[in-house]
Amino acid sequence: MRLATFLGRDGLWPSHETIAKAADVSVRTVIRALERAYALGILTSTKRTVMRGARRVRTSNAYTLVVTKAEQMKAKAGHLKRAVFRTSFLSVKMAEKVNPLFSFRPQWAAQSPERTPQEMLEAVQAWSREALSTT
Repeated sequence: MRLATFLGRDGLWPSHETIAKAADVSVRTVIRALERAYALGILTSTKRTVMRGARRVRTSNAYTLVVTKAEQMKAKAGHLKRAVFRTSFLSVKMAEKVNPLFSFRPQWAAQSPERTPQEMLEAVQAWSREALSTT
């Protein structure tokens, strides 16, 4: 509920440190609470960035409190989708770090043909003749 006190005319976007200081908790506790709110579908966040010279620099998150049930379900589904993707992606990366010889990424290599094109055509024709004769 402390997050709602930061709501102003231009939105809701305090830093994790600001929320932690206002709630008198650690930054990690704030992050866990925000993750729980995302999972429940009562809060969504958008990354905010500003241009500094030619670079885009991330500042803070813009938060949106979700009030209707339909919006909550939509936010909950979006968070779940991101969480599942992030978990599966990180699991693959960790497995590859532990054992560099083990990789989920396909290793594509051109296979040498076992039959000539003519032999392949003859095999297909034989299969089709066999299929027609059994029906």
